[in-house]
Amino acid sequence: MQCEAVGYGCGWQGQREAQRAHSAACPFVACLPSFARLTAALSAERDESAKLRIALQTLRGQLQSYKERYAGSGFWSAGTVLDALDTEDQWMLAKIIKVDPAKKWYRITYLDWDSSWDENISFTSSRLAPAGTHTSAADVDKHTEKALTGQLCGNTNTTSGSSTAPALTSSPAHTKPVATAAPASSSGSKRKK
Repeated sequence: MQCEAVGYGCGWQGQREAQRAHSAACPFVACLPSFARLTAALSAERDESAKLRIALQTLRGQLQSYKERYAGSGFWSAGTVLDALDTEDQWMLAKIIKVDPAKKWYRITYLDWDSSWDENISFTSSRLAPAGTHTSAADVDKHTEKALTGQLCGNTNTTSGSSTAPALTSSPAHTKPVATAAPASSSGSKRKK
């Protein structure tokens, strides 16, 4: 005969007549009510874990669907001002001047820098982020003021005397692009206009 708590670690074996005396003295038998509660709790945790795995799998599928849906159209539109990591690893404010859905890239121009520094960046590049994510609020405010007065990136319409300000919008935080390979770094320092 074995102890009734053999499944929890008691190795006692003996005669049926000795079992009652053993059960009264066995620490494993004394813990059986606690073991039962813990076993039930563990079972409930396993059930919840299985449900969470299913939910996670569903969310991963939805995320993949979301990425596929927006990969061809880009997250931002032309005229959007955002943060961009330049080829010298500095976050700067930039403006999207062209979107190419076929090639899946944005043509950006760095604000306050001449057009020789303009570049194409992939829709999925981690080098782009909503304005103010990596740049200072003061820089964003400075360019917002310039945009409102039409001084940003040559947006003054000289024929009618009015100005066309770029859109100072950014993507919602949940649509931040994911990492891809960055273009090769250029040498030399940037020079202002």
